[in-house]
Amino acid sequence: SAKIFYFNNFELNINGYSESGTAWDWGVPTIVGPPQSYSPTKCIGTVLNGDINFSHNNNSIITGSYNFTDIEHPVLTFYEWVDLFDDNDQVFVIIRTDTPAVEGGSETVIASYPQQFLPSWQLRKIDLKDYGKKQNVRIKFKVTTGGSAPGWYIDNLAISVEPDTPTGFKGYPSNNKTVLVWNKHSDTDINNYKIYRSTSASAQTLIVTPDSQTVQFIDTSVVNGVTYYYRLSVVDMAGLESKMT
Repeated sequence: SAKIFYFNNFELNINGYSESGTAWDWGVPTIVGPPQSYSPTKCIGTVLNGDINFSHNNNSIITGSYNFTDIEHPVLTFYEWVDLFDDNDQVFVIIRTDTPAVEGGSETVIASYPQQFLPSWQLRKIDLKDYGKKQNVRIKFKVTTGGSAPGWYIDNLAISVEPDTPTGFKGYPSNNKTVLVWNKHSDTDINNYKIYRSTSASAQTLIVTPDSQTVQFIDTSVVNGVTYYYRLSVVDMAGLESKMT
């Protein structure tokens, strides 16, 4: 079964989301900001038709409430595009566990980072394991800036569980090659596998990323007489990578 608990590419609606202030919009990026959303046409962002400025510093957007009662280790991912005033500007990802989602309640900052410019959409991954098994979890996004700038845009927001580690991974040495095989992953939202190789047991060098339908790889870049160690992981559609074998 798929490991994605929640997904919104913001094409249809932002039902359950609430906004504080006038900074955050939903729709198609225009005038400033990215030339287009990540996928396919709409996203959420700060002032889609203009720049943000310091007057928007206390403005935020908050998701609906999530129930993680049956989830041990949720992971938040989203794509972001950022163009802020200078290196003193910051973006914040904040967890709220109170009800309702309004300003002034108990909050925990789970990620904050200075961010001036990301010229293309980039994947951001934030571990929510401290909120596994909890209810009424909301996620708040806020940006602070010291001047006028296009702002912060977010798309393809997902809450996922990292996929299970692949099984059946075996290697068969031969003349100047190694044949690697594994079982096809049972999850339905797998994007690709990753194979790592090293001459030590902790194999951390990525050598190839087979697609989701592949269950075999022949490594021909080996030398007879050298011992090689291989590890395999899998990556889902949200960009989450499993633990390695």
